[in-house]
This record gives sequence, structure tokens and C-alpha cells, in this order.
Amino acid sequence: KVKDWHGAESSWAEPFELSITAPELTVEIKGGFGVTVSISNRGDAVATALTWNITIDNGLILNSYRLQFVFDLQPGTEFTEKVYVLGFGKSTIHLSASCTEGVSADATRQAKIFLFFVFGVK
Repeated sequence: KVKDWHGAESSWAEPFELSITAPELTVEIKGGFGVTVSISNRGDAVATALTWNITIDNGLILNSYRLQFVFDLQPGTEFTEKVYVLGFGKSTIHLSASCTEGVSADATRQAKIFLFFVFGVK
């Protein structure tokens, strides 16, 4: 039902259901032999042109990683990737992901790196 500035009113319209769908991204960082990153779409729409980056800072890292991939992530699915590291010391790992729908997620964790092993991820 609507009313204009003259005070004229319309009759009630038939109700209709409206649903809004969107992707919902979550990211996770795990240690072990290298760094394992997981990106999940827990929403009910495709995350199109998903890009993700990982950066490892501090400590003595022989190769600082900044990876970026573009792909679509279907609802209810997860993408997992192993990133190999070579370094030593306390480091900061930052993972971010975003898609063209304007949804993003990021995580920053502290970890210890010894050669190829990443442990104490907090």
C-alpha cells in the first residue's frame, strides 16, 4: 500500500517473497610443512572472480609470498592451497580474499618458521 503527497492511497497489493543471496567468505591459516590456507564460501551465491593474497613478513624469509589467483567459488565449497615457505624466526602471516560482489575476509596470524616448517600458528 502506498500513499502520495496528495493523500491518495492505493489498495493493498498481493504480498510476494523476496530473498537476497550473497556469498559469505571465511579464511583460515594453518601450519605444518608449509602454510595451508583455506577459503570457504558459506553463503548461498557464487563468489565470482575471487582473488586471494598471502603475505609472510618478519623473521628471515628467503622468499616473501604474495600470491593472487582469480576463480569462482561455488556456495558451500572450500578452496585449500599449500604454500611452501623457507625461512627462520617469528613471522606474521596475512591472508585476504575478496570477490566482485564486494564481500571480503582476512586473517592475520603469528607463527614460527624453521626451514620449511611452520608451527605455533596463533
